[in-house]
Amino acid sequence: QLDRAESIYLEHSKLQDAIDMYEEISMFSKAIAVADKNSYPGIDDMKTRYFQQLLDLNQNEEAGMMKEVEGDFSQAINLYLRSGLPGKAARVIHEHDIIQPSSLLESVAFALSDANMHSKAGEVHERLGERRQWREIT
Repeated sequence: QLDRAESIYLEHSKLQDAIDMYEEISMFSKAIAVADKNSYPGIDDMKTRYFQQLLDLNQNEEAGMMKEVEGDFSQAINLYLRSGLPGKAARVIHEHDIIQPSSLLESVAFALSDANMHSKAGEVHERLGERRQWREIT
């Protein structure tokens, strides 16, 4: 029903009303998606406020997902680590071919080891080794 209400608002050029509808029921990620899809001029402020709210509420996993979508992979990885989700952090490293900063990769590798995810920790250590070899060549 919300999708239908959104469509009606947008058909009548009531973007702000569609955004407000989602914000009133705390569906902030949906409000941002609607704003983003429709080139809402205040989208950056909305994202900043929502991100800060997530941090204030210790919803680090959701904040990490937001940063990952935005392409801020280092911050996403750090937020996943804060959430106790080293597997998600490792996935970001693998999917986006992250090789630096090495301190971040080391943190992920240690967190994976602590979580008994030794094979994934080994993959991250291999990536660290590749980075060191690359630095020696250049």
